[in-house]
Amino acid sequence: MDMRLTKLKIRLFFLLLVIALFITITGGCWDRNEPENRGFVVAAGIDYHEDQKLYEMVVQVADPEALGGGQNGNGSQGPPATIFSAKGHTPFQAARDLTLHTTREPFFSHSELLVISESVARQGLGPVIDFFYRERQTRLITMPIILEEGKSITEFLRTDIPLEQFSAEGLVRQVELSAFERAVFPSRTLSEALIASSLPGREIMIGKAILGEQTEEDMLGEEKEAIRSTVHLEGGAAFSGDKMRGWFDQKQVRGWFWIQGILERGMVIIMCPAHDIHPMGIEIYEVNSTMEPVVTDEGEYRVKLFIQACGRIQDQLCPSGYIWDDKMARSLNQRLAAVVRNEVKDSLERAQELGTDVFGFGNLFYRKKFQEWEKVEDRWEEIFKTLPVDIEIEARVRRAGLIKEPWR
Repeated sequence: MDMRLTKLKIRLFFLLLVIALFITITGGCWDRNEPENRGFVVAAGIDYHEDQKLYEMVVQVADPEALGGGQNGNGSQGPPATIFSAKGHTPFQAARDLTLHTTREPFFSHSELLVISESVARQGLGPVIDFFYRERQTRLITMPIILEEGKSITEFLRTDIPLEQFSAEGLVRQVELSAFERAVFPSRTLSEALIASSLPGREIMIGKAILGEQTEEDMLGEEKEAIRSTVHLEGGAAFSGDKMRGWFDQKQVRGWFWIQGILERGMVIIMCPAHDIHPMGIEIYEVNSTMEPVVTDEGEYRVKLFIQACGRIQDQLCPSGYIWDDKMARSLNQRLAAVVRNEVKDSLERAQELGTDVFGFGNLFYRKKFQEWEKVEDRWEEIFKTLPVDIEIEARVRRAGLIKEPWR
């Protein structure tokens, strides 16, 4: 009996060994695609040609030698990335037809930037969002921006950004700096934009890219394959549904930041209270906002908006020091509050003019006064255009830096 059990164990051992060897020898992916056969897309753009009724997909593909490093930090004498484009009746067809112009299959999982033309934005982002949301390779943490009408996405992606290997990397960092340091660009990922657009009573705003005029002197390289940077990121595009309604300038965008209470850092110039002729630079370092929906007994819809802003003096041309003088300090706070109020009002007026609730006031009623929201949901855009907003600003300049008095 023990002999039979031992033989059975030996047979089982050899069977498992054969299975293990078989798995090891035949391992692999049935549909594998080697990295060297792929073209890594670092930025993508989408345009629409109304005369042809075709979408155009533009991609910036990294040079494989540039990724490995080498001469001049780029691994080759040419540009670190190449631009390809293709057209199709749908964004997916345009993306697939890129293979007709390159020897490597475009791979979108490394793309950080999505440049959308104004014509696509005004026609509707639906087909573009559908492709990027449905496609398995694309990433929803991609940063979308809207390029103003009449500018070429190809030339935009060919722009040389100083200190950066790829223009896509530089543009993404520029977006983050414009949002964090100046609050003049509504930075958000594709995923964040989709989430915001899915909320009842809330519309989205996507940042605006401006490509300045370029001359022959701006063309770089022996074959003029790159363009000196003339890119500015400021302002935003306001949407209603998936269609763009119009532009916000940089001050109106900052007003949007004030209202949302998401301003991380910003700079405000006010006139010195002592003489009213010398400018002062105030850096904002803390902002909070609260919004309260109100429905009066007469059935009027209103919003109460309260904003707190704290700043510090970063420079002053005024010869008088007054941060510790109560009268002057109060005047300083009032002047800062006036600047905040003006920017908030400017942003509100622009949004109401366009009829797009990018602040989410409708969503405020949806969350806090749902029964009242149900009564006006179908005509909220009409109500929003004349919605009264009671604004209260509390602004304080708390610090004067490392010196109390101006240097003389």
